[in-house]
Amino acid sequence: MVFTCGWILMGMEMVGPRLMAPVFGSDIYAWGSIISTFMVALAVGYWMGGKVTRKWNTHWTLTVIGIATSICMLLLIVDVSYFVHESDATEVEEERPYIPVHRWVNDGLFDVWMDTFYKDADLLETPNMRWPTLFSSFILFFLPSALLGMASPVAIRLATMELERVGESAGHLYAISTAGSFFGVLVTSFHLIGPYRNHEIFVGFSATLTVAAVAFGFVYPMTQAAEPAVAPEHSETVTKEESPDE
Repeated sequence: MVFTCGWILMGMEMVGPRLMAPVFGSDIYAWGSIISTFMVALAVGYWMGGKVTRKWNTHWTLTVIGIATSICMLLLIVDVSYFVHESDATEVEEERPYIPVHRWVNDGLFDVWMDTFYKDADLLETPNMRWPTLFSSFILFFLPSALLGMASPVAIRLATMELERVGESAGHLYAISTAGSFFGVLVTSFHLIGPYRNHEIFVGFSATLTVAAVAFGFVYPMTQAAEPAVAPEHSETVTKEESPDE
C-alpha cells in the first residue's frame, strides 16, 4: 500500500505542471509552486497521520485514505462545462467544450489576479504570475497530497508490533514508499506524459489507488492471522517502560 501511495504521489507531482501550463505556463514558478505545495502537504499529512493512529489504529484507515485520495483526484477532472459554459439551445452536445475543474480554477484565479492588479496596466511587461500559480497549486493538490502523506505514519503503526522495532519498521516502510516514488516518476514521465491526456492519467491513478486500497483492506487481516502473536514478555517490558510510577 505504501508503495502505491509513493507511486501515485510522485506521479501526480509530475503531471501537476501540465494541469497549470495552459494558463500559468510551465516555467520555474510553476514547478516551484508544485514542489512547495507537495512539501507542505506532506508535512501536514505526516503530522495528521500520527494523530490519526492514536484514535483509529486499524488497517481500514489506510483503505479509507486511499479511497479518499482517489476521489480527490477524480474531482480535479470533473467536467463543469454544464455550469460555466454559456451555450444556446441549438448547440450539439458533442460540441460542448470539456472544462475540467482544474482548468476552471486556473482560469478563475487568472481573471481575478489580472482584474485586481493589472486592470489598468498597459502590459508592456509580462504579468507576475508567481502568486496565482502558487494559490492554484495549493487549491488543486494540497488535499490529495496531504492524504497520501498520512499513509506512512498509519502504516508504521500497523507494522510496529514491538517497541524496540519501531525504527526498523519505519526504515523498511519509508524505503518501500521511496521505491514507489522512484517508479512513479519514471513511469509517469517516460510512458504516461505524452501518450495519454491529463484526465486519462488521473483516472488511471485513481483506479490503481482504489484497487490497492480495497485489496489491502481484505488481504492485510489474512497476513496477520498467519503470523505468531507477540511474546508476553515483550508486552510486559513495554508496559513497564511506559509506567510513570516505576
